Amino acid sequence: MMRKFLFAYIVSVTLAFGVGNEITPTIGGVHPFSSNNFDDHTTYGVRLGLGVNDSFVDQVELGYDYSHDVKHDTFGDKASFNRLYLNVLKELNVSNKTKLYALVGLGHEDISHASDDDGAFGQYGAGLKYYFNEYLALKGEVRHALKFDDGKSNMFFTVGLAFSIGGREKAPAIVEAPVDITVSEPAKAAEELNGLEKTIIKTFELSTSEKRHFNFDFDKAQILTSDKDVAKLIAEDLQKYGDIRLRAEGHADITGSKWYNLQLSQKRADAVKKELNENGIDLSRIDSEGCSSERPLKPNDTEEGRAENRRVEVVFVAPITYFELGSAKLLDEGEKMIKIIADNLKGYDEVNIKTEGYTDSIGSKWYNLELSWKRANAVKDKLVEYGIKPGKISAKGFGEAKPIKSNDTEEGRAANRRVDIVFVNPER
Repeated sequence: MMRKFLFAYIVSVTLAFGVGNEITPTIGGVHPFSSNNFDDHTTYGVRLGLGVNDSFVDQVELGYDYSHDVKHDTFGDKASFNRLYLNVLKELNVSNKTKLYALVGLGHEDISHASDDDGAFGQYGAGLKYYFNEYLALKGEVRHALKFDDGKSNMFFTVGLAFSIGGREKAPAIVEAPVDITVSEPAKAAEELNGLEKTIIKTFELSTSEKRHFNFDFDKAQILTSDKDVAKLIAEDLQKYGDIRLRAEGHADITGSKWYNLQLSQKRADAVKKELNENGIDLSRIDSEGCSSERPLKPNDTEEGRAENRRVEVVFVAPITYFELGSAKLLDEGEKMIKIIADNLKGYDEVNIKTEGYTDSIGSKWYNLELSWKRANAVKDKLVEYGIKPGKISAKGFGEAKPIKSNDTEEGRAANRRVDIVFVNPER
């Protein structure tokens, strides 16, 4: 009785005073393996998930399961189970509404039947979460639990509804403050808009030029002497446009394994990043990304084609930061910038656009991911409204990933709340 009381007390106190991200009532079935002496049975439970930022794991979860009237095969009587456990979860985003996750954890099982001892157990498993919105998700899970003392084990199959708690809704609304030029004096606001308009037009011009490719010798990551002038030209063009950022995207041909090519393409991207920095571009304005051999420019069945695919492409990025507080609704200034982009794209049917949404680090990872998708799609929808073909635009949200400034200051967080406009010209 004392153990049952302790279990109930820990769970009730945690739920009453814990500050977490979600609470999940669950129901499911338990299948004891042959080493156990109990029938299959139903279990009822509750989970409290605590979000973890800046860590390999995404969530720490306290769980409690209860089963009663479970028949014992040998003695024919019935028992009750109380199981308390702590898991850590690692999540993988499948889409903007679906996540896969893996879990591992430790727990304690209290059994009312005299023939079986209480004891600690370890468990592992996997699950799937589908989000109806940022406050409610359907959660299905399978996990295997093994007791340490006698080796008896159970397989659990559960489903539940996860409800957002502890600030998922409110946290971003408190801190999601965009760069609000509407409070500036009219002259200053007009100057800022004019500056961003020039930045976006310049970004587009650079993206449709040829001064953005670096080629490499076979199996090498050293920039060719003949390409060093490309970095100088890019740097000269960017001196007056501090809002434009760069992304060096490294590529390889299909020779070698995908893993080797990924490492080689990243080294090539880093080499271009270093070269651009040596020509005066601040490192904070340059991203580098290895793309392996997944995006060939030419067919890989000829030496000429493979040589073209051993490359780094520099793409130019302009931010759109005019959003309402904690939402994906564009302010009037943001819509004006979108119209400028659409107007400048007319007649350039070969150019594609990526809209990439981001947030600062305040709030839960799920909230930020969802908000970033909404922002990216809001910009895409406006571009379509102003005449750009939907098939020319791709939208994706990255949540709080890829910050361009530190999230430790309000200025930095404001810069990270953005949609990046990336122009992609498939032709040289």
